[in-house]
Amino acid sequence: KYPDHPRAEQAANLVLDTYQIVEDYEKLNEVARKFLSNRALTKNEEFKTILAKIVEQSSFKLIAKYEKAKQWEEAGKRYLGFADEFPKSELADKALANAAAMFTRASQLDRAIKVRTRLIENYKDSPLVPDQMFAVASAYEQIVLYKDAAAWLEKFNDKYAKDPGQKDRAKDALFNASIYRVGTGDTKTGVDASTWTPDYIT
Repeated sequence: KYPDHPRAEQAANLVLDTYQIVEDYEKLNEVARKFLSNRALTKNEEFKTILAKIVEQSSFKLIAKYEKAKQWEEAGKRYLGFADEFPKSELADKALANAAAMFTRASQLDRAIKVRTRLIENYKDSPLVPDQMFAVASAYEQIVLYKDAAAWLEKFNDKYAKDPGQKDRAKDALFNASIYRVGTGDTKTGVDASTWTPDYIT
């Protein structure tokens, strides 16, 4: 009401703290956005940064209610909306992964594949990338597009074959890709699964 008052920021903080304590993320998000749009309140860059963070984090938390209600498609849309609004957020990659998981639960595998691919391409350093690559391959397997599944497993092997934490998984990926290749008659690319032996078995 009085954004230019010397104690306006202090009062705003009290309002935010109240909603945060009772975990009313809807109201928290609402008032934080309102404060953030107020030029007088955001003269202090530190407070402006805090408000932006509250808006971001509360926006993410708000989506949980759709998951709890098993409204998978709506939850997926909301997570996707979060990633669109906050592309540089530390939660952006998680939002995309969650969106893909929700679309998968909603039996919208094509949509899930697109979202996972977006995560992989836009957040290359995310620790979620390895699981997302496998999930894309799995989705293609479920819709009987085995060549696409094989291609993604081969991409995984190319990317992680020399990664100490992923090398065994990369070998499994290559083996499974070879099975898909042979199964679809792509014998030039695939290897004979009956003669293939991983080099880590003694």
